[in-house]
Amino acid sequence: MTVITNSMENTTQRKLNMNEKRKLEKLLIDDIDTACSDFYATQSVMRQKIENKLENNPPEQAIKILKEYQSLNIKSKILEESLSRLGFEICNDYRTDHKDKLKIKNNNDNVPKTLRDFDDVVRLRKEKLSALKRSYTIKLFGGGAQAQELFASLGGELEKITNLA
Repeated sequence: MTVITNSMENTTQRKLNMNEKRKLEKLLIDDIDTACSDFYATQSVMRQKIENKLENNPPEQAIKILKEYQSLNIKSKILEESLSRLGFEICNDYRTDHKDKLKIKNNNDNVPKTLRDFDDVVRLRKEKLSALKRSYTIKLFGGGAQAQELFASLGGELEKITNLA
C-alpha cells in the first residue's frame, strides 16, 4: 500500500511500513466490528417487532390452520374418551415402536368384554381351587385308606380347573 503525500511543490508516493499497515488494519477491523455490532442489534430489534406484529395479526391462512387444529384437538379428546369407555387408550410412547397403537387401559372401570369374561373365569377357578384345598384336606384326614385315590383324583380336578385353553 502506498500513501500519497501532498506538499505544495510536489506530490510523492511512499510505501507504508509494517507498523502503519498494522494500525490501519486495526482501524479497518474496528470499523467492521462496530458495523457488525450495530447491524446485529438493529436487526434483532427489527425482527422482534416483525414477530410481534405477525403474532398479533397473523395471516389468514395461519388463523384457518389454528382453528382446524383446535377443532381436531376437540375431536381427538372425544375419540380418546370413546376409546376409554371401551377400555382402551392410545399409546403415545414415541421412544418405542408402540406409538399410535391401542393398549388396554389399566383400570377396573372400563375393561373390554373379552378381558372381563376371562377375569370372571379366572376368579371362579381360583374359588374352586381354594375349595379344593379344604375338600381334599377333609377327605384326607377322614380316611387314610383312600389317600392314594385322593391324590389321583386331585390331579385330574386340578388339570380341569387350571386349563384355561
